[in-house]
Amino acid sequence: MSEFNILNKDSWPIEHQPGYGESEIKSLCQRFGLNEALYVNAFCDYYENSSTFLPPTLKPLFNCIQLVPCSTAECECGFSHMNIILEDRRSRLLVPHISALLFIKLNGPPLSIWDPSDYARCWLRNHRSASDTQIRGSNSQIVEENPVWKYI
Repeated sequence: MSEFNILNKDSWPIEHQPGYGESEIKSLCQRFGLNEALYVNAFCDYYENSSTFLPPTLKPLFNCIQLVPCSTAECECGFSHMNIILEDRRSRLLVPHISALLFIKLNGPPLSIWDPSDYARCWLRNHRSASDTQIRGSNSQIVEENPVWKYI
């Protein structure tokens, strides 16, 4: 976590030290998969000039640091939502569908501002309605009973 503080000008020493922060920037670049040489040079210029604004070349590294969560609360919230989505009554959901529902739950707009009219029009345009009399066939396959199932 001390590496994250390297871009904060308030944490810098009063006197300029040659090579200050280079090891931290290299470590951060390795962690986030960024080009070390590019960001070390950009940080050295930023540190030596003591400019008031973060240069555009350091913004991707700064954005990566901003994305690191400070706690596990968001992750635990995601697991809670997944447990709500994947319950016994919904045991036939496939992983891609669970993933899509979880993405919508975590990143989607609140229901109070969501307008479903475009989706309803598309659904009705495809000749689907609540009073649809078209019979959709089911894939009813004959399943042979496996003797091992008695023991499970």
